[in-house]
Amino acid sequence: MADWGIIALRWALFVSLGLLFGLTAFKRLSLGGDHPSDADVRHSWVILILAVLAAALSVIGFAMQVSSMTGMPLAEVDRATVQSLLDETALGLALKVRLAALVAAIILALAASLWRLSSSAAQALVSGVALATLAWSGHGAATDGTVGWVHLAADILHLIAASIWIGALAGFLWMLFRPGSGEVGKARQTCRVLADFATLGSTLVMVLLLTGLANAYFILRDGDPWAALAAPYGQFLALKIILFVGMLALAAVNRFRLTPALIAAVERRDPERTLKPLRRSIVLEFGLGIGILILVAWLGTLAPNPMPGAS
Repeated sequence: MADWGIIALRWALFVSLGLLFGLTAFKRLSLGGDHPSDADVRHSWVILILAVLAAALSVIGFAMQVSSMTGMPLAEVDRATVQSLLDETALGLALKVRLAALVAAIILALAASLWRLSSSAAQALVSGVALATLAWSGHGAATDGTVGWVHLAADILHLIAASIWIGALAGFLWMLFRPGSGEVGKARQTCRVLADFATLGSTLVMVLLLTGLANAYFILRDGDPWAALAAPYGQFLALKIILFVGMLALAAVNRFRLTPALIAAVERRDPERTLKPLRRSIVLEFGLGIGILILVAWLGTLAPNPMPGAS
């Protein structure tokens, strides 16, 4: 049976770390550099909450892993064992690096929130480091040798591209639903950001496709691919691909139909009616992205290649 607690915790980590990096990267890439404003302060408080949440979830997750690895309740695990796992395992190193990066993210967010000392480049860097450590909790960390490092790099690139996409969708939702978003000036800014993101979005799709194919190859190459596809891992992977195709379709509709329609409506100074279908589309696309993260959290707990004779 699935361990729902671990799956839920992995999903919460993917969401918190993905939004932490994705929102910061979106602000840096699509909204320009550092311009202290009330909106930046609100953004910094969101980043602060996400960083604190991710740090707490990381500690809880490591505690659950220690309990699972030792087969004992955490309260019964001696300190030497915990210290050994922290110092001598890749998971322990990943936790320490992640927490250090998150502490830096918290400090930067506090500086931006309280004193408006904003540095989105530094925030994106430390958030990206924290996000990258998630690769050590996936199948990429189980591949040995030089191939293992290539697999791990593909995992990290996949995480970065996916997080920028999810963060961009969250950013678009904020822009589309904020008070006064139907006003011509704010709608014009939304049009500009949507149009500017189009090229980056195409690059993200290519990165996701290439790294996804690479990850599938590394994971399935040593076993029977057909048996893997018939097992729960393959079925969830197929569902993930279906949801990804759904996101691609919605992104195409947004780019080639809804965004041009909004631009034309802004020129007519009547954007409100055109905003409604765009809002619905991006809400649905964001929902599919969250669904994919649930599947990713679940896939990380499954064996890709079932043992011969296993049902």
